Amino acid sequence: MLDAARTLFSERGYENTSINDIVQTSGVSVGSIYHQFGGKLEVFTALANELSGIHAAASARAAKRAAGAESASPATIYLAGAHAYLMSTWKERSITRIIIGDDGPAGFSPMRREALERFKHGTEGLTIGTPPLPDSTAFAVTGLLHAAALQIVQVENRRTAKRVADYFIDLLMCLFDPASALQEHPPKQSWH
Repeated sequence: MLDAARTLFSERGYENTSINDIVQTSGVSVGSIYHQFGGKLEVFTALANELSGIHAAASARAAKRAAGAESASPATIYLAGAHAYLMSTWKERSITRIIIGDDGPAGFSPMRREALERFKHGTEGLTIGTPPLPDSTAFAVTGLLHAAALQIVQVENRRTAKRVADYFIDLLMCLFDPASALQEHPPKQSWH
């Protein structure tokens, strides 16, 4: 059911996909969908949760690898995870663009806010400059990361997607290390 829903939501969007479409594509009964999920919003939410787990796992693996490096700092660990998250959103772009964009269901806003809170939680221990509020750095970093995700899911070519991810990670690096922004050609970090 979820595979059929993923395909349909990816191709048609949320609004243009009905429960009957999911039934016809998956071959299950309407009753099965309502019994297992409750309705179209719940099917979409299940997909979003599944995708969130995929993105979080990719990010966690990259952050763990980065943490094992001798020169690991909280910023480089976070940025490695952020890069992996962006490439995961690109890999799953057909459905991620609906989940992180404005094409999702009306009742989906609380889940988006919850995801933003998880992103902000991931920035604990990171500070840029002298923030006016304790969570100002978290808002700045997650805002830029969200903007990167919105752009990367529109890209069809992996090479271009990697360039987009690298660009936004370099921007974030400049926030953490302003001296790197002053260099004409800052040294490239390998984020994967």
